[in-house]
Amino acid sequence: MKTSRKLLLFACTLCMLTLALSVSIISNAADIKTVQLTAVSNSKNGLSVSWKKVGGVDGYIIYRQRMGSSGWKRLAKIEKASVVSYTDKSVRNGVRYTYTMKAYVGSGKSESSNRISRVYCAVPTVSSVKNISNGVYLKWKECAGADEYRIYRKSSGSDWKRIACVSPKNLSYTDSRVKSAVRYMYQIRQVCSKNISASGGNQKTVTFISAPKDLCATASVSGIQLSWKAVMGADRYYVFRKSSGEKSWKKVSEIKGSLTAWTDKFAPKGKTGYYRLRAVILSPKATSAYSSKAGAARLDKSTKMVALTFDDGPYRPVTNQILDVLQKYNSRATFFVVGSRVSTYSDCIRRAVSLGCEIGNHTYNHTTLTTASDSQILKEISDSNDALKKYTGCKASIVRAPGGSVNSRVLSLVPYPFISWSVDTMDWSHRSVSRTVQNIKNNVRDGSIVLMHDLYYSTGDATEIIVPWLIDQGYQIVTVSEMMKYKGTGLTNGKVYYQAW
Repeated sequence: MKTSRKLLLFACTLCMLTLALSVSIISNAADIKTVQLTAVSNSKNGLSVSWKKVGGVDGYIIYRQRMGSSGWKRLAKIEKASVVSYTDKSVRNGVRYTYTMKAYVGSGKSESSNRISRVYCAVPTVSSVKNISNGVYLKWKECAGADEYRIYRKSSGSDWKRIACVSPKNLSYTDSRVKSAVRYMYQIRQVCSKNISASGGNQKTVTFISAPKDLCATASVSGIQLSWKAVMGADRYYVFRKSSGEKSWKKVSEIKGSLTAWTDKFAPKGKTGYYRLRAVILSPKATSAYSSKAGAARLDKSTKMVALTFDDGPYRPVTNQILDVLQKYNSRATFFVVGSRVSTYSDCIRRAVSLGCEIGNHTYNHTTLTTASDSQILKEISDSNDALKKYTGCKASIVRAPGGSVNSRVLSLVPYPFISWSVDTMDWSHRSVSRTVQNIKNNVRDGSIVLMHDLYYSTGDATEIIVPWLIDQGYQIVTVSEMMKYKGTGLTNGKVYYQAW
């Protein structure tokens, strides 16, 4: 009987202790302060969650709810009360996440904190930053769900500046407002659902250096002479050459940055050599884009020469047909262009220059100079040269008067050599392929200057026939200035030249 009473007493005591402990735990849990979330923000690596420190707790538990989900997921347990931030790296671009959290002591937890939501905007990955001919080219990887991309730039001693906003369809941008020899840093930030990605992520740096401009190539007895405009900050220029028939470019020289001219004494004879340059800064190492291409050929003075000239153009279909033939047969010609046509057909003129052809001045409006006033004569020549300078980088050094009409007044006013012709094909009149070809075959000789017009399809077709025929007859097809130089005639301002003999 006594034993039963003892057992009953023990059981009652145990229940009372358990109840007291439970009440104590419940009381302690109720005493744990609720956490206060302060911010959820985009960071370089994910969404950064921050909160105010709670005293007297063991740590914190973070919960997350993804947009479109009804349940909460326990995301992380922070086992240090002193920690007040956490980066959620397991997030996806363009998705909205909501966060809450609890503080804990032992197995007790506080009530849930306030909730904060944020759309995650990933930092775009910049895949390429490089110098191109007209600035710095940026390229980045797509962020699915982006509403726009913002491009930021800074240079030494400056703060970050937003320089452009582009649509989500664009994944590249060219910064053309840059200066040569200046080092720039770039970053891209995306905007999605009125949120913007973090600053300072995936930055790329480049030193911009301008590509050399106004590259000109001319043939000389000693080789091919190159000249170009100086590039600010350049320590070196790399010179590349590709001769006709070669598939790849070859670096042939390094020139000091203080120089703007060089002669290729090893250019192969009888072939057109094409050249292009790159400017270089040595420290920190930076290389510009390639310059435009220029070509010229060393000629054999002992071999026959003829200069084909084309007036009144350019006209894209015919001029390009003629250039195709010249390129195929490693030949050059002189184009006397009308200045008012330069802007419309500048691509043809630049192509002609790149193939080593010569561009001559044929006035701006195809005006008959002998009937024009003094001021009008000078304006026709200067306006045409200004147009050529704007679109090709080089002015013409020779002039052909429309119709060949010159007199002593014109010759005294215009400070350039005047080029006439010794073979007139009359292509403008008859528009006949066969008659154009026959006129050349019947009248050409060593040193001839042949007159044609690159406005007529018949002239383009005749060029396809006459160029290989001339080569078969042993002629080198060259520019007027090249032929005059190599034949020893030379060119003098205010004089008219009909041929090179």
